[in-house]
Amino acid sequence: MHRTLTAEHPGLAARLLTRDDGSAEMQTWMETYACADSAAGVDAALERAIESRARSLDAWIDGPRHAEAFEPVRG
Repeated sequence: MHRTLTAEHPGLAARLLTRDDGSAEMQTWMETYACADSAAGVDAALERAIESRARSLDAWIDGPRHAEAFEPVRG
């Protein structure tokens, strides 16, 4: 999924992380996305593209997906 997204959207950086909580039964995954070429980051159109591609993961996911957006701390 990430290879396809990054090929379709040049400049997109995608990562998949897992929480190391010692449980072999269930994993918590976190996907991160960033656009190096865009000051705006991941816009609404790209977020829709990510969600569309992520449907391919439905068979391996237990529970709902959700998105969170973060901005740099300005100081």
